Parts: sequence; structure tokens; C-alpha cells
Amino acid sequence: MQLKVFVLVSAVILLLPEAAFCKPKINFTDPAYNFGEVLAGKSVVHEFKFKNTGDADLVIQEVTTSCGCTAALASEGTIKPGMSGVIKASFDTAGRRSFQTKTVTVKSNDPDHLSMSLKIEGRVVPIVDIDPNFINFGSNVRSGESVVKSTRVFTSLKRSFKILNMDSNVPEVTCQPNAYEKEGESGYEITVTLSQEAKPGDYSGKVTMRLDDKEMEFVELHFYGKVLGAVIPTPSYFVFGRIKTTETVTKELTLSGPQGKSFKILSSKVPEKFLRLDVEEQGQKKILKLTAEGAPEGRMRGNVVIETDIPGDPPLEIPVYGRVMD
Repeated sequence: MQLKVFVLVSAVILLLPEAAFCKPKINFTDPAYNFGEVLAGKSVVHEFKFKNTGDADLVIQEVTTSCGCTAALASEGTIKPGMSGVIKASFDTAGRRSFQTKTVTVKSNDPDHLSMSLKIEGRVVPIVDIDPNFINFGSNVRSGESVVKSTRVFTSLKRSFKILNMDSNVPEVTCQPNAYEKEGESGYEITVTLSQEAKPGDYSGKVTMRLDDKEMEFVELHFYGKVLGAVIPTPSYFVFGRIKTTETVTKELTLSGPQGKSFKILSSKVPEKFLRLDVEEQGQKKILKLTAEGAPEGRMRGNVVIETDIPGDPPLEIPVYGRVMD
């Protein structure tokens, strides 16, 4: 009986069409390419070669890339068994720096590799670099005080450059360059200043530094700062995190005025009825205690608004964050 079953199964297998056993197989010569080091602004181009080592037609269905990289099938979309194809990829290094890794995803009808990732990687060396390229003046700058930060605009290549001009899109932020040179590096130390004349508000923008280098005509320095006024809260927010509707939770912060000067709170306003604000005196400082009690389920958002007796000082808005869970 067992012998008859074996003979029957063998007969069925022999009668199946040849296509039932055939399948395509995509085989890349090398799925990763390291381009070593290139100067920023240059394009890296590479051809990923592959072969259909299966015994059915290989169909390339889609080629996609990660940000900063482009790729396209440079051969026929259908590759016969034993034949080869090419995926051509290009990586634009403009604006890039340090070690970079980009991927190309190839989708095909190979049942064992429906999606394959190809990789392009290497180090991008900027002709002229800026470090740091972002200046944070802080989010609690006191009105009437200036904040000074610094950065470097430099090259580590055997070449020199000049800064022709520096254009800030925020008048209250200015830059002063000082040339320097040391072993393996030359450039400018840049003093970046948020003026004491800056009025309360957000200061977000950039400084464009134009260079005399034809291959790299400019670099950009981005910055952010927030001027609050003469009274500064520490920390800058009331953060409750996750609390329950049945909980009573209190958070506190400290208000400090101009050095050596006292101030009074004329009025205060909370964003929700379930919030209560208490003020305690601590010398020339004020301790604000914000209590949440019987808060409904949902997000807690809004500002505690404080008005002081300091002439010309705008109302202070202190954000409140939290989430109330049932």
C-alpha cells in the first residue's frame, strides 16, 4: 500500500508544469558601496550590477531611495534567466557633512527577496565648515540683557577663504568675525550676539555668510532665542506629565526679577477652572505653586499669565503641559 502511494505521488510531480518549479533570483555583485571621502557639493554616482541566477524571468517592480539619493533602473525591467541588469544611483552631497549612509530599495518578483536594500556610504568633507551651525541663546533671556555665543567658520583643507559679508535676517542678532590660523585649520571665530535691545518675543532666524570660494559660496548659521522680559521663571514651564482625574497634583517654579530689585505680582490668570495658583514670597523671589484638582480627562494646555509692577514689562506667559487620564 505504501509503495502504491509513493508511485502515485511521483507520477503527479512528473506531470506538473515546469513553471511550478521555476523562480527568478536576484543576485547583486555587491549590495554596498563605500565612496570613501568626497568634497561637499560633489555628486557620487554608482552602478549596482545584478544578475538573474534563477530559471524564470526576473521583473524589477520598483526602485525607491532614502532622502538625498536618487536611483533608477538603467537596464530592462524584465531580466531573462542568466542575464544581467544595472541600478544606477546618484547621491548629491551638497549641504551634507560627516559620515553619510543612503539606501536604495529594490522590489522584484523574486519570492525569496521581494525587497532588497542597497547601501551608499562614505564621508562628506565640507570645503568650508561651520561648527556649531546652530546657536541657542536660550528660552528665558531677560529683557535688557545681551547674550553672546560663538562659532567657527573654517576649512581643514589646504586652501584659504574670506568672508565677504554676513547677513542676519533678525536685526537684533549680529556677528563679528576674527580670523585665525592653526595647524591643519584656518578660518574665523565668530562672535554671535543677541542684543540687549531685543524686546520680549521669539528670535528665530539665520545668518548667511557669503564667501569668496567659488566651490562654496556661502554657509548658514541658524539661531533661536526667546526674550521673556525682566521677570524670569525657572523652570520655564509647568509640566504635570500624566496624572489621574482623581489626583491632586502641585507643580512649582520660581520667579526672579532684575538683580537686586524686588517686584510685585499685580494679577494672575490660570487657563482652566480646575487649576489654582498660590504665590509665596521668598526674599526678592516669588514661588508659584500651580495645583490641579478634579481635572477632566484629556490634554492640559494653556498659559498662566502673570502681570507685575515693573514698568514697561509685558505680561509673562508660562506654558502649562500635562495629560489627565481616567
